[in-house]
Amino acid sequence: MSLLFKYTVQSGDMDIIDGIQILSPLVLNAGSISDNAGNNSTLTHIPIPTPALLVNGDAPYVTDIIPIANGTYIPGEDLTLDLTFNENVVVAGGTPSIDVDIGGVTRTLNYVSGSGTSTLSFDYTIVPGDVDEDGVAFANTLALNGATIRDVDSNDAFLDLDMPITPGKIVDGLIPEVTSIDVPVDATYLLGEQLLFTLNYNTDVTITGGTPELDLILDTGTVHLVYNSGSGTDAHIYRYVVQNGDQDLDGIVLGTLLNNNGATLQDWKLTNADNNLTTAVGGTTTTGILVDANTPYVTSITPPADGDYSSGMDLDFTLTFNEVVNVN
Repeated sequence: MSLLFKYTVQSGDMDIIDGIQILSPLVLNAGSISDNAGNNSTLTHIPIPTPALLVNGDAPYVTDIIPIANGTYIPGEDLTLDLTFNENVVVAGGTPSIDVDIGGVTRTLNYVSGSGTSTLSFDYTIVPGDVDEDGVAFANTLALNGATIRDVDSNDAFLDLDMPITPGKIVDGLIPEVTSIDVPVDATYLLGEQLLFTLNYNTDVTITGGTPELDLILDTGTVHLVYNSGSGTDAHIYRYVVQNGDQDLDGIVLGTLLNNNGATLQDWKLTNADNNLTTAVGGTTTTGILVDANTPYVTSITPPADGDYSSGMDLDFTLTFNEVVNVN
């Protein structure tokens, strides 16, 4: 009679030089081996060498993690990570990845090269909007995404990683945008007076190559606030001088889209500013900013009645204006 004994090779099991050996004696582990007459079996036997029976349960594992150097990374630049294993590994059947936390947003470094060697490289390209001022954080697990990572003996690699803390890996993918607008004080602005508006950005913005404009909507039509000063800072001043005929007696209205007018508005990374001012304008009150440069003019003249007027008699002419006027 034959008894079958089985052992499942575990990760870390290794005997690839001289083969495994079956040792003596048998271990009952509270069991028994006996014949039908009740005679217990002898547990000792001659150890059996099996020099050609090799075991390689030594799963590949990461011995070194090499992240990008400390510094500030901007859109278009890459976050890279190299994983060095204790032996050569082969990537097949998919694209492994490692998650990275960038300012509370999860991005993914995808495998890009290294199959067949002991070092696998991973990469993520920063996009506008990625921002992390206190350092990115890499996940401690390697995701297979349908792939396999194995050594030449088909042992699956350990996927757990011991990622270093990376406070020096800063990401600045900030998109310049107007966060608020400072408006003139509530008043009625007359002919020749100026309206000054300050567009406050979330970072310094430089203007080159043109003169941006912003619509200023009056009852009498749309005019334009023209860039005046502030390039290279986070506060840009736009100006309009009230012209003859301008009028708005219920509060001016700001446009919500800044017109570059041939200019570029960029931060130090050459990231273009967002010209949509809807949010900033929505947080601004302009109902008390009035404009009245509508010059009074005579709409009609009423002469005195027909007749002969002699010395000492008055000739009365009535001039009617388009609006109430004061005579001083």
